[in-house]
Amino acid sequence: MPDLLIDQEGAIATLTFNRPESFNALSSAMRTAITQALHALEMDDSVRCVVMKGAGDHFMAGAPVSPSRGEPQLGSQRAASPLGSALLRAADRQMP
Repeated sequence: MPDLLIDQEGAIATLTFNRPESFNALSSAMRTAITQALHALEMDDSVRCVVMKGAGDHFMAGAPVSPSRGEPQLGSQRAASPLGSALLRAADRQMP
């Protein structure tokens, strides 16, 4: 099952963080998937709203404190930069 589920109904796109067994903790793969999805949605003029939610009972636990399997350490600027930039662009996007 993918770490990120993407659904679009009309002008509303929903991104669902799909790692309920880890309280939807932000993995490297999930960061990449979110960044790519936000970029694709940014280019889609039919999208007017993006909803982010977590699968299961939790929205998101954040990034793991201890890096694993070669993932960058929490707080690494290199790890957070693409996702942070994508989120800032999404927040600043002007809608007619």
